[in-house]
Amino acid sequence: MATLPGDVVRELVERHERELASLAADLDRARREADAVEARVRSHPALDLLAPLEVARLVPVVSGNGAAPGTTATAPRTTVVPRPRAPGPPAPRPTAGSGADPADPAADTRSVGSRLVTSHWVWKAGVALTAVALLLLKFG
Repeated sequence: MATLPGDVVRELVERHERELASLAADLDRARREADAVEARVRSHPALDLLAPLEVARLVPVVSGNGAAPGTTATAPRTTVVPRPRAPGPPAPRPTAGSGADPADPAADTRSVGSRLVTSHWVWKAGVALTAVALLLLKFG
């Protein structure tokens, strides 16, 4: 087990304390800037054109800041509201253990268009077409 001399440890502690103080000052500055921007957003006239639920979704008020829900305090804080997830891959097809045969086309509940667009053959054809178009642009 290695030991360090006392003056080295004191130097390390002082350096880290200075760094922490600098980071705390940066955080305070960022919070002040965020509060100023949020106040500008809340005072913008276009916000009055939206429905109250849309306003609450875009610029929500954190409960616990002394304000009742739906009202604004002098310095409201916003929360991070996760965006709705983008449509992901299609729903998984039934597996062998679920009682339905996954190879059975009747078990697939997607529409014909949806099955065609998500088919791997369509994607392969699209990639090949794009590659040919790029080659024609480059050398044609």
